[in-house]
Amino acid sequence: MSSTTYDMISMDLGRNGALAIWKDNICVDIRSWSFKNTYVIQDLTKVWNIWVDIIMDNRPIVSVESPSRQMPIQWILYSDLRKMCISFNLEFNGYKPPMIKKTVTGYGRADKDDMKASVLEGEWLTEGLMPKDEHEFDAVGCGICYLKKNGMVK
Repeated sequence: MSSTTYDMISMDLGRNGALAIWKDNICVDIRSWSFKNTYVIQDLTKVWNIWVDIIMDNRPIVSVESPSRQMPIQWILYSDLRKMCISFNLEFNGYKPPMIKKTVTGYGRADKDDMKASVLEGEWLTEGLMPKDEHEFDAVGCGICYLKKNGMVK
């Protein structure tokens, strides 16, 4: 078991995805992945192992950006993650992108620059941590959405 227990993980699923790790309402780490041109079992296994290690060691709240039905692989990942959380009696929250955008920026059709600005203007990230791309910003945004929706922050 890790020396620090994490409260929550939030994710942007997909071929290029990211997982934000939270402690005391602050994002303390971000891990990302990028699949090759096609989804292959080795790529899916690598992502699955990241989730399982963090979930089993920490038993965090899990918040995920819900994929659209037109994204079959993301939907499978989302569904499997949800089932895993249910089996381990963990809180699971799925948020559609417009809900995340509205909660984080105030506008449900915000663009990537708006999301980035809103994440950076709050005190959401541990010192020295900077998301590298839109997927990492979206993963952090999903966590902010959970915190705001559940009255944990203003």
